[in-house]
Order: sequence, then C-alpha cells, then structure tokens
Amino acid sequence: MEEKGVSMGALSRGANVPINTVRKMVRNIPGYSPTMETLLRVADFLGVTLNDLYTTDEKKDPERE
Repeated sequence: MEEKGVSMGALSRGANVPINTVRKMVRNIPGYSPTMETLLRVADFLGVTLNDLYTTDEKKDPERE
C-alpha cells in the first residue's frame, strides 16, 4: 500500500474488501488469516503478486544479502 500510495480506505473500496479485513491484514493480527479470495482481490487491486504481498522490505533489498 505504501509503495502504491494507497490508503486502507482506498484499498478496501478498490478491492471490495471490508475495512476491518484490511486493518487486520495491515496490522498482521495474530490468528487472523485472510481467505485466498481476499488476498487475490488485494493483489489484483494493487497490481502485485501474492508473493509480493508477503515479501518483507528486508527480503526485497539486494544490499542486505
């Protein structure tokens, strides 16, 4: 979301996902596991892969290897 400049509200509306679901995903609430459908909607709206949703900045930074 940050890289794309998208707010939680915009993601919720654009991906047709409840705002509470977006909040849980962003905050990485323990025990919460979004459905595959939700993940696909979010990834599609953001224009990224499912893998991109769960890749940390540390893993993306080639200088950290």
